[in-house]
Amino acid sequence: VMPKRELFSREKQEPSASVVLTMKGAQRLSSEQVNAVQHLIATSVPSLQPNHISVVDNKGKLLAGGVDDGDASSGIATKAEDRRRTFQNRLARTIEELLERTVGFGKVRAEVHTEMDFDRISTQEETFDPDGQVPRSTQTIEQTASAKDAEGTPPVSVGTNLPDANLQGGDTANSTSSETRTEETVNFEISKKVISHVREMGITKRLSVAVLIDGKRVENDDGDLAYQPRSEAEMELLATLVRGAIGFNADRGDTVEVINMEFADFRPPEEPLDLFIFGLSKNDIFKFAEMLVTIIIVLLVILLVVRPLVSRALESIPSAHEQLLADHTGGAPALAGPGAVGVPAPSGAVPEEEEFEELIDIDHVEGRVKASSVKKVGEIVDKHPDEALSIVRDWMYQES
Repeated sequence: VMPKRELFSREKQEPSASVVLTMKGAQRLSSEQVNAVQHLIATSVPSLQPNHISVVDNKGKLLAGGVDDGDASSGIATKAEDRRRTFQNRLARTIEELLERTVGFGKVRAEVHTEMDFDRISTQEETFDPDGQVPRSTQTIEQTASAKDAEGTPPVSVGTNLPDANLQGGDTANSTSSETRTEETVNFEISKKVISHVREMGITKRLSVAVLIDGKRVENDDGDLAYQPRSEAEMELLATLVRGAIGFNADRGDTVEVINMEFADFRPPEEPLDLFIFGLSKNDIFKFAEMLVTIIIVLLVILLVVRPLVSRALESIPSAHEQLLADHTGGAPALAGPGAVGVPAPSGAVPEEEEFEELIDIDHVEGRVKASSVKKVGEIVDKHPDEALSIVRDWMYQES
């Protein structure tokens, strides 16, 4: 739809388009084919963008939706759905192309349903290796301390008052203490590994595959083709091929179902022919009627148009012949219309012609005169085209 441009309007509206595709039978389009349809339409309409084109099939299934550039969330959701649909169609097409080489073309239908995770997850891991440590710096501190203490005056007691007290006590005792402290600090560099893991969107969480395979057609005793189902061993081999084609993973919860059933015939049944007269159908009678009408029209054209024109041409031949005789005898050339009298020839030429006609057969003379007259009339028309054209116009006006 081309938007109507309003006068003095600053807002610009983009054109858009909607397309409905009619599919035959079980045919379906791939994502690439839908994109091709969008780009084909976009190039045929000025200023039309492919993302402004919606494509729907005749069953109401949305094949491609128009996305507004300003709606980011809708655009992301649409892209995610397109990626999921593209992945499903690719797997289904792979299965069909693989099995059709064995069971025959058009005898396989595959449907794939995928559960996908479109969350973007970023993980960062930091790992230290204790065995890979390397000393970076070492700091050593040593401290030594010593102290000497002298004992004080002894206390007064009975012993100190005895006469031999000073001899027994002796000199004053001294105490000495020392302390040594050593401190060492070593800084090590430990190897570290940092891992940044980013999981992109579209991780397959689970696959569900359903495959329908047609049976065989075997000729029976009567010479007709009869349906024959496939054996269980053959179906198991086909199921194994399907599992290998899709990357089957039982731990993920994938399921594969391969079933053998007879396909329905999509060809429309032939309508019985209604026979009428002489074994002819209704369509044959219509064809003969059309041919008969065409023949009648041709006959009417010949009788009502062509025959009068030929008759007028034949009637004008004698007058043209007289004009030719007048030209040979020196008279002025002229053409006579129907009913008109040509220029008379000199009197000496007519008797000779009459005598000549009396000596030969009249039938032969008429035939020869007609042939020569037509030739002479053609020569006169070539020499005097304007006069001949005016004479023909006069004839047409007289008839009308």
